Amino acid sequence: MLPRRQQAQALQRYGKLLIGAAPDDTTALLMALCMPGSDPLQQPGASAAAAADDKFTASVADYAQLYADRPTRLLYLCEFILFNSSEGDVPNEQQLYHTLLELYLAEQLVDHELQEATAGSAAEVAPQARRDKARDLLQRGWQPHMAQPKYDSEHALVLCRQHSYIPGLVLLYDKKRLHREVLAVHMEAGDYSSLISACIQYSDAAAGGDPQLWAEALQYFCAQPGDCSDAISQVLQHVEPGELLPPLVVLQTLAKNKTLKVSLVNNYVARQLQMEGKEIAKDRDTISRLQAETAAMKAEASQLKSQPRVFQSSRCAASGQALELPVVHFMCGHSFNLRSLGESDRECPLCAPDFKRVLDICRNMKAGALKPDDFFSQLDASADGFAVVAEHFGRGIMNMTQQSMASQTAAAGAQAGGLAQL
Repeated sequence: MLPRRQQAQALQRYGKLLIGAAPDDTTALLMALCMPGSDPLQQPGASAAAAADDKFTASVADYAQLYADRPTRLLYLCEFILFNSSEGDVPNEQQLYHTLLELYLAEQLVDHELQEATAGSAAEVAPQARRDKARDLLQRGWQPHMAQPKYDSEHALVLCRQHSYIPGLVLLYDKKRLHREVLAVHMEAGDYSSLISACIQYSDAAAGGDPQLWAEALQYFCAQPGDCSDAISQVLQHVEPGELLPPLVVLQTLAKNKTLKVSLVNNYVARQLQMEGKEIAKDRDTISRLQAETAAMKAEASQLKSQPRVFQSSRCAASGQALELPVVHFMCGHSFNLRSLGESDRECPLCAPDFKRVLDICRNMKAGALKPDDFFSQLDASADGFAVVAEHFGRGIMNMTQQSMASQTAAAGAQAGGLAQL
């Protein structure tokens, strides 16, 4: 028996003739040569050189051309080597994955010898079963615990795209976290149910998804010429609870499809109007409360300026003991024994935290008004631009002229320079 290396060389030279004469025996020999470990055909009592030669492993790529008219046998050969080798000990593993994937996705696998045996008729080998194996192969080569697949993912994408193999494209894009491409595959195939399922799977923001996928799905369904009422209803059921789109944007998108009926959005519009009505009533209550508080504060400030303040408290606001001279009265109405105040006798210890908080809010609002770039960046990134404008309007950015902004900026710079000198 020839050593393994010489057997491999002989098969490269005479393999075409051997496969034509004895395809089963030749394929079995190739299986033995392409598998790592001892040659099962090696006779006992071999020399040390022959035993060392047993470690030689042939490459399937060197013999693939021998099976040009026998693709089914090549498929069985690759499957045997890939699925019977131990983990991490598969020779030319990436090439095996690529060859098998291409064979699984081929339109037809017709062996020449089978075609002759069936008098010229096509001897097809279960195309749907092969395509099912293709998805299993892609999953086997890129399992969840693997950072990188055992095959070239870009090469696999090209093969799946070339053969229009949608399950493979979806799996690979999912592994690469290209969720919009998954949606594009379903859109191109016109598979509405799979498109909605993909949106449900990939739109959860808590799991790192993108809720805006629902907006793209809604735009897609509204652009379709056929009746997509059921699909649009399902999309609205997910858009509404999460408030993913403003109602006006939803209505503008739906208006692009002239075949949709108003009854499709009647309930949606009614719920949105009811919700907006509740928000308006809540805002009005807040406005009334703040107006009443503001009027009370203005009246109190006017009284402090024009009328004397009578202090009638008889107990210290800090200790609860009776007031004893010397006593400190603050304009907020609190009175303290001087010994209870200690060194902080210039401000009311009870009202000072709230007063400082108000001052910090005013200071932050003025500082935010000096940064118009932040306003425009937030306006561009927000889905509700009116809310951003209203928020910054309340901060006073609309009241800041260029002259006042320049003067405040210069004052802040001068103050910082003075502190640096100190």
